[in-house]
Amino acid sequence: MALNVYETIDLLFRYTVLQPIPEQVLWASAWRHYVDYLVIPALGLLLVANRFPFVQTRDARASLAAWGAALREQGLRWRFGAVHDTANGLALFLVLLVAYIGSLMVVLNALKGVDQGDETRVFENLTPPLILVLALAAGLTEEFVFRGILMNALARWMPLGLAVTLQAAFFGLVHAGYGTISHVVGPFVFGLAMAWVTLRLGLVPAIILHTNVDVLAFSLHVVGKKPEVLWFVILLVVLNVAAAFVVRGDPYRALLGRPTKRLADREAPPVAAPGTITVAGDREAVLVPFDG
Repeated sequence: MALNVYETIDLLFRYTVLQPIPEQVLWASAWRHYVDYLVIPALGLLLVANRFPFVQTRDARASLAAWGAALREQGLRWRFGAVHDTANGLALFLVLLVAYIGSLMVVLNALKGVDQGDETRVFENLTPPLILVLALAAGLTEEFVFRGILMNALARWMPLGLAVTLQAAFFGLVHAGYGTISHVVGPFVFGLAMAWVTLRLGLVPAIILHTNVDVLAFSLHVVGKKPEVLWFVILLVVLNVAAAFVVRGDPYRALLGRPTKRLADREAPPVAAPGTITVAGDREAVLVPFDG
């Protein structure tokens, strides 16, 4: 992440015309994103927490449960149940999209007259399968790293507001490779919004919401050449409407700090006592406590 910022931040200070990325490079970039922003950070968490499978116990089920426990400590778990969390993420889609576009318009207007570069052709070679893979890569891995690992870690050493601002700043800087200031400021604002969603509703709805936004963004890049991707947009709208009926405004009230009775009554899944995990009901395996 730091190397990406170091290598690309200079692009912000000169006009850059980005050429279309070949399809095979886009596929390679997607898989690399999963490795760099999901696999490696997850392994790092397990190493820090001393929770690698088969280290504390030879019981495979206990070891895998320990693995899951280490990841859940970063918020990667259902907070209000699988269906409700999924619906929360979907129901917020159009609201966040409107807010993001509005903030981006403000940024672009403020930067009018500043050389911004040209990134309009960079995703010309996207295909429908690539759109889904790239959108999930961004939604899952970036939320896990920035709103999961980074924000949690920073919040242990500083006030929460500063931790939220710093993770959003890093999130904006890793988009510096597009060569435009607006593509740093825009993700910065987006990072603040995703932090708010994560703190109020959990990391899973933020992942779903981020993925949906990227599906739409990628689809709009190629809808002129590949009209079939319009079905993605239609599906997102349908899912959003259906989710709105399921949650009945719960996520909006939660984001405003006024959760409904139904939302407040829902309890998060029970968390095991520090240093233990529950396996197959009443069986327990003792782990080395995580001091991080």
